[in-house]
Amino acid sequence: MSIKYTLQESQLATLVGAHTARVHPDARAEVEDVVAGMLQHGSTVSKADILSVLEDYYDAVEYLLLDGRSISTPLANFRLAIGGCFQGPDDAYDPSRHRLLVRVSAGKRIRQTVPGQARVAKQDRGKALPLPLVYVDLASGERNRSLTPGGAGQLIGRRLRFDPADARQGIFFVAPDGAAVRAAEVIKTAPAEVIVIAPALAAGHYTLELRATFNGGEQLRSGVLDVPLAVAPPAGPAV
Repeated sequence: MSIKYTLQESQLATLVGAHTARVHPDARAEVEDVVAGMLQHGSTVSKADILSVLEDYYDAVEYLLLDGRSISTPLANFRLAIGGCFQGPDDAYDPSRHRLLVRVSAGKRIRQTVPGQARVAKQDRGKALPLPLVYVDLASGERNRSLTPGGAGQLIGRRLRFDPADARQGIFFVAPDGAAVRAAEVIKTAPAEVIVIAPALAAGHYTLELRATFNGGEQLRSGVLDVPLAVAPPAGPAV
């Protein structure tokens, strides 16, 4: 078992000729996979009991965050933030202009055990593929975090150009169940930058996938942004 990576030329002007590593996950693991791993490692409780305890854990984390607390656990750290601009010291939170955000970072145990025990394996780059690197949600200014339905998004990377007239090509937002929604409104498409209007999406997490053909060929090639993008649930009425 190893963590696979390829090398790509750095996009920083100050690092001409240098290369950086890009990790390629074998697959996305869901909660069911985590539970299966617990059972395989000798857990003495049933799958149903594990799922019940995990649900209680989720509820407790949500409750503590709603209570305004930050949370530190061996797996992950959680804290709250507010996105958007305020007009001055007398301005106040307005759901139409601001967003309450949850920031998550790796906990102490994960930071220590995973880098310390991981094995890595370099892979050949093979054929050229689209290389999405950064998605900027222009509505909030966030990078590689959020996605605003109906708002403009800027994708930065390499080999990003595609033909908007071809329905097979474009930027697709893929839900965990595999359902993909294409961004139909394209403002700009260039090798290093694409700007689109994000489609209407339900709250949840989505994988950004860019699909394109190269050099007039018919074969589709795709590149995936490394991090999922979150769509927040609709804000409730102001209190």
